[in-house]
Amino acid sequence: MIIAAEIPIKIRRNDTSRHTFTMTNIADDGTRLPFDLTDWVILGQAKHTESSLFFEFPITKIDAVNGKLGFSITKAIGETLLPLGSGDSITVPYEIQGTINSGTPIAQTGTFITGTFEVIADLVEDGRMKSGFEVDGFIFRNTQVNKITL
Repeated sequence: MIIAAEIPIKIRRNDTSRHTFTMTNIADDGTRLPFDLTDWVILGQAKHTESSLFFEFPITKIDAVNGKLGFSITKAIGETLLPLGSGDSITVPYEIQGTINSGTPIAQTGTFITGTFEVIADLVEDGRMKSGFEVDGFIFRNTQVNKITL
C-alpha cells in the first residue's frame, strides 16, 4: 500500500527552482529501502478543480532504481503560471501519482505525493520594482532617483 506524503510546494513566479523527492519502502521493522520506479509511469498535476488543469509538472526519473524523481521550474514556466503584472498569488492542490502494469490485466495506481502548489507574485519584474505593489500592508512604489555629478 502506498501512503502519500503531504508536501507543500511554493515557488516565486520569476525564479527558477528544482524539486527532488525520494520514494522509499518502509519495512515492518522501520528500515527504509529504495522504491524502484523503473517500470512506473509518473504523472504530476496541479488543478483548479478535478476537471480543470492548472499545471502539469515536467517530472523526470533522476535515479529510478533508488526511487528518486523530480522536476524543475524555469523562469519561463513560472511566468506562464502567473502572468507578468499579476498582483495575486495562486494556490491549488496537486498530486504526483504513479501507475504500473504489474503483469496483470489491471494496472495499479498510487498517489506518491499530495499537497498545495503555490505560485507567489514577485516584487521585481524585468529588473525593476513593481509600482504600487502591496505586501502585508506596505506599499512599494517606484521612485525617481536623480544622480548628481560633481
